[in-house]
Amino acid sequence: MALETGTHSPWVSRLLRELGHEVLVAQAQKVGLISKSNRKDDRHDARTLARLARIGPELLGPQLIATQNRMIA
Repeated sequence: MALETGTHSPWVSRLLRELGHEVLVAQAQKVGLISKSNRKDDRHDARTLARLARIGPELLGPQLIATQNRMIA
């Protein structure tokens, strides 16, 4: 699963990992296909994140690791 960083991404990603899912958390502003896109909507961004995660997670840029209270690179 690929998530965009946000208020809830630390606990959501932790919960999903605890449930056995592989979770990628990406900073959308560092993903060129999202940040440079003229089309700004959540559905489009979600599809882009999912496609990049499937093709090559490294395309999402540095992954963030969920800690107890914050996200760290």
